Amino acid sequence: RGASTSVDRRLSSLDDSAPYEARQLHEELEEYTQKAIQLRKAQQRCQKDLSEAKVMMYQEADMCHDLDEDLSERECEHSELMGQMGLLKQELHAESYIAESEDR
Repeated sequence: RGASTSVDRRLSSLDDSAPYEARQLHEELEEYTQKAIQLRKAQQRCQKDLSEAKVMMYQEADMCHDLDEDLSERECEHSELMGQMGLLKQELHAESYIAESEDR
């Protein structure tokens, strides 16, 4: 009978601590749930920020492409103008040479 009394006392102490342990487990579960919710929100914010950054990157890439095309066009125009200017210089030089020859 002495052994059963000791077991009864242990069982009754478990019964007494069960609500405390249940509260503790419930609090831990609430804490982990709140952390999981916060992490999910943070992940969603990161995904949104990443999506926005990708959109900006693609827009900037498009602008760079447009600027590169514009620069290429202007370089072509510049080359054409330099060629025309070279021809004009040659004509002026030739006319100047002819004018000098006639003056002599």
